[in-house]
Amino acid sequence: MKLLRILFNASVYYVIFRFLVWLTLSFNRSLSGSINYHYSDSLIWYLLWFALPILASVLIATKLQFRFFQKIGFALLPLLIVGTIIGGYLNNEYWGYPFRRPTVFNELKEASSIISITNIKKLADEKDFRAYTDSSLTESLFGREDLYYGNLDRPIMTFLDRANINGDLYGWYEIAENVEKKISKNDLSLISSLIVKSNLLFSPSKGYESSGNRFNGRIIEFKTVDGKSFYHITLKSGEVANDHYPLYEILIANSDSALNIIKTQYFFTDVAGIEGFEYSNLAGFIEFVLFIFIGLIVLLINGVTILIKRKKAIIE
Repeated sequence: MKLLRILFNASVYYVIFRFLVWLTLSFNRSLSGSINYHYSDSLIWYLLWFALPILASVLIATKLQFRFFQKIGFALLPLLIVGTIIGGYLNNEYWGYPFRRPTVFNELKEASSIISITNIKKLADEKDFRAYTDSSLTESLFGREDLYYGNLDRPIMTFLDRANINGDLYGWYEIAENVEKKISKNDLSLISSLIVKSNLLFSPSKGYESSGNRFNGRIIEFKTVDGKSFYHITLKSGEVANDHYPLYEILIANSDSALNIIKTQYFFTDVAGIEGFEYSNLAGFIEFVLFIFIGLIVLLINGVTILIKRKKAIIE
């Protein structure tokens, strides 16, 4: 019973803590973007939204308990648990991740050198990916300006973040511009076949077959500090549904014997759609509204109970 009292009170403090986090991030869009969409670090997000609120709320509840909060928590706690599960499921169904956009693969964080950088694309009526020269490529990374949309730059930004450890990573742009430092035709053909035959790529909705089967992206060949070689592929397609664009990230082990896909992930962005309408931007606010709503109901029930008791006392 004591444990339940603590948990019921803690659920109220948990909601208040997360609402303050939501409020802070809402008034600082730059900070919000760097926490919600950072390409290589998700620890701060999980600390802010889960670990710290749970820890702080339980600690406060062990010292500070109110009967009013206990009554609210009786309804609030199960709703928070169910709501988090449902919210994560719906977020995953639409955006491709339950709570927060996935970070880059760990192998990118262990890179020591870049071997080649090749831009690739495939039109809807083409069978395989082909290399092309991106004349718009500059040393200025769009991903630094916009973490939400600048997803093709996630690997390069990860390399630059650790270039102070491995200086060779600073030279990414020279490698990208060097026509001799491109993937071999044979490896590109093999990778194209692996991707096309995989179950990773989404089938577009009806009416979006042309745009949804049109791809552009980048293949980066790199080595890690332990001498292993990999191909990292970032792919963007046109919209697969109304204003809904997938981004794919694929890691291929490049050994002497064969090329093998070892890791894949994907997520979606919206353009002129419901971008930002996701768990990390909504949960703190929705939970607080729920807390206020339940609190008002509890106040109403308490008020009605007091009135009934007074009437009984008068009658007696």
